[in-house]
Amino acid sequence: MDGKAVLLGEALVAITGVLIIGFMKTTNNMDKLAIIIVLGIFVGCKSASVEESSKVIELSYNNGKVAVTGTLLGENEKVGEWKIFFPDGKIYIRVNYDKTFEDYFKLYQEYNQDGRLIQEARENENGSNNHFNHIKKFFSDVGVLNYEIITDIYVEFKEEGDEHYIYETVNEYYSNGSLMTTDKYTDYELEYSDWYDTLGDFQGRVYNSNSIYKVERSRK
Repeated sequence: MDGKAVLLGEALVAITGVLIIGFMKTTNNMDKLAIIIVLGIFVGCKSASVEESSKVIELSYNNGKVAVTGTLLGENEKVGEWKIFFPDGKIYIRVNYDKTFEDYFKLYQEYNQDGRLIQEARENENGSNNHFNHIKKFFSDVGVLNYEIITDIYVEFKEEGDEHYIYETVNEYYSNGSLMTTDKYTDYELEYSDWYDTLGDFQGRVYNSNSIYKVERSRK
């Protein structure tokens, strides 16, 4: 697997929709030009040469402030860091497209209009070509961590086709910052949930899927 490959293809349309919907939900009074600009970057921008040449994109709102910046490789392949701004000049979204694994960004950050980070996803470099680690965090409007998703993907290379094993840990937090639950998933199937009280004391491991329904009072 090429550690710097940018895998777009069919995912391009989906990503476009997510960004535009998020833009519209976040900014009721935003210039419509911004939405058109974002759509245009994904589906309409062309570089002068399709032969792996790069082209810097920088588009502005009617007020002269920058709306979107980034780099295209070839005809329509986004590489490196792209930024989307609110019309007042504050950062809205920062994305790094030099990702290792499909459907995961190297870096994704989303901010509210007050300039506070409300969502972040990043790939953690570990020097391995068959182990991918990705962390996604969601914050409240005042900066408190609500929950996080830690994903580990292991790749087994085979002649007949690579196999992927996906393990996820989902942590959810109380408003005071204490850990509330930890959910463990294997290949997107919930294995169990560890529960804690507001003081951080372990209260039980709950199994409620895969035909197993029980509570263990201690962690094994």
